[in-house]
Amino acid sequence: MFNSIKLFGVILIGGLGAGELSRRVFALPRTTGYVVFGLMVGQSGFGWITPYHIESAHLFIDLALGLILFELGYHVSPVPSRAFWSRIRAGLGIALITGGAIALELLAWGFSPETSLFAAALCLATSPAITIATCSDLGAKGEKTGLLYTMVAINGCVAFIAVELSMPFLLDYQTTQGLAGVWEATQKIGISVLLGGACTGLVLLSAEWLGRRPEHQHLLLLGTIVLGVGTSIYLDISVLMPMLIFGFLTRVLDRDKQVVAIRIASDARIRVLHWFCCPTHKPCIPVLMHN
Repeated sequence: MFNSIKLFGVILIGGLGAGELSRRVFALPRTTGYVVFGLMVGQSGFGWITPYHIESAHLFIDLALGLILFELGYHVSPVPSRAFWSRIRAGLGIALITGGAIALELLAWGFSPETSLFAAALCLATSPAITIATCSDLGAKGEKTGLLYTMVAINGCVAFIAVELSMPFLLDYQTTQGLAGVWEATQKIGISVLLGGACTGLVLLSAEWLGRRPEHQHLLLLGTIVLGVGTSIYLDISVLMPMLIFGFLTRVLDRDKQVVAIRIASDARIRVLHWFCCPTHKPCIPVLMHN
């Protein structure tokens, strides 16, 4: 019924309309309309979106993820070092206690340790798209909102690392192969950190050269995000860690305020509809989608 490009247009327009209807008629956040519309056009509703459409739109999904995750990282407010480490400890504590409780419950139900860890990591994942869009709709700002962004970022990182480290044991049943897979996953995590740092360096150096010109810096940020996403795809790593680190380091290391704060991901939020109507049995958590 739809080719991928036509379907993409329908999702953007339909999602926009559903979001406005949700806000104006029912006084609910726009994201509620996005979710409902996504369910309607997916396999739970009219079935317009098929596995083929999901696969063919994967590039759009990765680019949207890159935009959203950059904004999430940029929203993590820099705080004094003592408060920063307190937030890190709190976030890790919440993630590990919650994930551990889920994993233990799954073990009690008879699941294997590898499957329990993987499922617990998926349960930890919090959608950055929903968080950003809902806070924007409600006009939420301030210290508590910044803390929320920090917790979402930590949850996403912990979930991503847990999934990467547990995946080899799900795919390879021999211990030696699994350990080799863990080493490969560790290398991917390190490469993700380096790629995020490289994108940050490119933007900070270029922003100082360009000056505070919003139209030029908009292109700079977009171009760097697209370059980072493309490099992640080429290296077969997730876009999560590089783009999240990219946004966070750009905010923290820009001491002279050379980078113009632009809401770079505003147009990407409706694209989360692709993830809500995922018609397959594969993990459909937005922050964990990778090649």
